Amino acid sequence: MISEELDQNSRNSNSILDSIIYDVDPQTKRTILNVTASMLGEIRQLKEIFKLEKYETSLRRSVYNTMIEIWTILSDLRPEKLAKAYGRISDTDKKLLEPHILKLLETVDEIYQT
Repeated sequence: MISEELDQNSRNSNSILDSIIYDVDPQTKRTILNVTASMLGEIRQLKEIFKLEKYETSLRRSVYNTMIEIWTILSDLRPEKLAKAYGRISDTDKKLLEPHILKLLETVDEIYQT
């Protein structure tokens, strides 16, 4: 995963709520890639020595697990839960926030049902 991230993020990346600043210089990148390649070589040797089988993961299961995490976060963002965790939320903020959270929760449910 580290190697993939270093290769994919050769420039800054921005999404809606976060950004990744590519602050790894070429020499550091080469060093990290060499170290991780060495580690992977050791892991391959262990796999062969102990005749370990490859663990397979369903893409569908992985997507569903991510959707469950998103659903949990969204549920925690509902105004009543936010109020319990952080104190009272104004009625104006509640009216503004709740429709968006509910819509997102419905969308997650739709995806989960497919």
